[in-house]
Parts: sequence; C-alpha cells; structure tokens
Amino acid sequence: MSSYIKNNSSNVPNSSNVPEHLRQALVNVNTGDNHVIPQSQSDTGKKILGGKRFTDVYTTNLSKIRKAWHEAVFSYILNTPKLKLEADSKYSKRVGWYPSDDEEGFIKNTQDETSKKLMYKLGWTDAQGKTKDLWYNLNEFGFRCVNFSTADRPGIVTLGCSFTFGVGISNKDTFAQKVASHYGLENYNLGTPGRGLDFLSIYVSLFLEHELNPELIKAVVVYLPPAGRETIFHYNDGDLQTAEMHNDVMAPTNWYQGKPLKNLVPVNSEVAGRFNLYDTEDKVEIQQKLDDGLSRYIDEYRSTLWEHLMMTKENHFKRDMFSLNTIKLFCLEKNIPLVIATQSSPIATTIDFARDLMHFGPKTHSNIAHDIISQLNIHLS
Repeated sequence: MSSYIKNNSSNVPNSSNVPEHLRQALVNVNTGDNHVIPQSQSDTGKKILGGKRFTDVYTTNLSKIRKAWHEAVFSYILNTPKLKLEADSKYSKRVGWYPSDDEEGFIKNTQDETSKKLMYKLGWTDAQGKTKDLWYNLNEFGFRCVNFSTADRPGIVTLGCSFTFGVGISNKDTFAQKVASHYGLENYNLGTPGRGLDFLSIYVSLFLEHELNPELIKAVVVYLPPAGRETIFHYNDGDLQTAEMHNDVMAPTNWYQGKPLKNLVPVNSEVAGRFNLYDTEDKVEIQQKLDDGLSRYIDEYRSTLWEHLMMTKENHFKRDMFSLNTIKLFCLEKNIPLVIATQSSPIATTIDFARDLMHFGPKTHSNIAHDIISQLNIHLS
C-alpha cells in the first residue's frame, strides 16, 4: 500500500458528501440480487474476486475506488529510486526516471548510433552520451505538481495523459507549466500517463474537490488523451485494482501468431477439436492452422468479444462524451472556465522529441501552450 493511502485517509468522500445523483448511483449498484457476485465456492466468484473467500454480499464504496485509483497513479514509481528533496520542498517525491523515460530505454537509445546522434542534437545528452539533468517532482498523490495539503496559490488544473504530465522533459518546459506561468498562477498538473479520459473524469467527479481546494482552481484545461483507452476495475486476490485497455490490439488475427493456441477461449468445441487448439504451441504449427482456415474462425469470434465491442470508434466517442460531460458539470457547478484541446490539432504536430524519443519535446509543448493561452485569454486576463 502506498504512503499516500496510509496518510491521506481523512478526506475520503462517502455517501453523505457526494452529489445526490452520484449517491443514488452508488446505492443502485449495491442494491438488488442481480448485482451480487457469487460466493467463493462458485467458479465465477473465484474468477471475479481473485480466489479470495467472501462470505458476505459484495458491495463497493468510494474508499475502495479511491484507493485503487491512486495506487494506479503511484504504481509508476514504486520501483523507481527516489532522489533527495530540499528540506523546504513543496513536493513529496523526486525521481530521475519515469516510464517510458526510464534508464533502460535511455541506455538502449545511446547504444544505437542514430538515436544517440538524435538525442545529442535535441540536447538530451552531451557528446559522450551522458544525460542532462532531468527529474520529476511529485506531490503526495503522485501528480507532477506541488502538494495539495499545503497548496495556497490559485492555479490552473490541467488534465491529460503522459503528454500533459510531460514525460521526458523538465517541468518548466511542459505546456501545463508554461500556461500557468503566463498567467502568474500555480500549475496543478494532473496528467496521468497511460490513462484515458474516463480515468480522469472519475477523479474530477469524486475526489478532486476533497483533495484540492476548489476555490484555488481558476481554470481547467483538458488535453485529450488518445481515444481508445478504457479504465476497467477488477479484483486481484480480493483487492480492487484498475487496468487500462489500450486500443483493440487483440482483434487482428496476427496477434495470435507465435502464441499458444491453448490460451484461446475456444470458439466452440467443434472448432477447438478440428484445429486441436489445446496441444499446439509450435509457431510453425500455429501458422499452418491459421493458414488452413482457423484465422476466419478467430476473426468471427473476436468480432463478438466485449473488448472488440468496446473498441469501436463509436464507443470511443460515447466514453469520451460521457467523460467530458462529467468534467464540464464539475466546472459549471464551481463556476470554473473549461478549455479543451486535442492532440489531433495541427498545433500539436511533433517538431521535436522528449528524452525518451517518444513524447513531445519542449518546442512542441510551447506550440501547445500558445494555443491553450489563446483560448484561455477570454476567461483569464
């Protein structure tokens, strides 16, 4: 369990201090026999609850959801060495690497001559391939901003993924910091790498105002993560956790090439028997079965699976629509200006790269900042 969960339990929202419509929704999911997970002796119950024995009716609450949400954010730095902070620091942690800007990837890039030259040209290394100083200051919740517990300056809340967080660049070079500095405000950067818009809307709807004083929020900026990211809550040995679905990478038939066919859920017993799905692991045999007609059955099967159904563009739009409406409702209730920007804009065209050679570099962040400032000027002066 993270230190955050241990030290920040007093502000957990409960059924008495969430909006009425959310309170009713929570009551609804915890009511009725059709929402009861089977007991532990049931195979279904074991699968859903990770094999842990439950003797009472299964219910959920905001404390469990909050713990799972924040531990998902903290999971990025659990095994990352911490650097020393100044005694009067407004942050809780400092790390020198962060996925995907990790030391292993950096070494790999410096061993490739083309990547090494590019990193030197971009200013991330010296001529010998040694990295320039770069670190990530994080608050008590794992966000790349000052601690909420001592926050006292008005600021801008920025929501997004790793591009918003600023993976691979210094904080001063992130568009979130540039926008906040332009208006002389604090930068409350809530970018959560690898996560989608629904993950952010959960936090805004349920937890943000309990952790950061809403009176300090002078504007909210949403920099849309890639569509196709879906947060799923699941149980692992009885503990609620989150997982992220990233696009429909499993739908194409070639995903199965080189993988044991026995790991497939059979389309039906006839197909399983015809192609001997259970005993085939050799890559050549697998490819032969795909070529002999198995691929058609797999494609038909995959087209009906819930992962595929959730990964259509129409469902992407539905989830993002609901998530944006949730964030907009928060802003309307608090009378906070809202600006939405997207990575598909020509403004976000990548003109340089971060240290990991994957994310936006400082110049690209500057372009994004100028675009957001142009939209915010009508609200902030």
